[in-house]
Amino acid sequence: MSSDIPRARELLMDALAHDMDPTARTAVAEALRLMTRAAPVRRGPTKHRVTKDKKAMIQRIAAMYPDMHQADIAQMADVNPGRVSEALREDDE
Repeated sequence: MSSDIPRARELLMDALAHDMDPTARTAVAEALRLMTRAAPVRRGPTKHRVTKDKKAMIQRIAAMYPDMHQADIAQMADVNPGRVSEALREDDE
């Protein structure tokens, strides 16, 4: 079963609308406070997408070596593996 924090928050909010033991109410309220995510204090610098030339290189490598792992393609193209996935996915679109 996968997690569904927004749904869990709804259920807990609904529970607070009903009569319950004060200790349970405090526990539910605390659980709700823990189910929020604060914005990151620091973010890494935003990087640009892969250039068209680099994207073409990634696609050529993938076509030449269809069984090669994306991490290996990334190393050959000197990019992050996520950029390989992005370049190959854009080729399908």
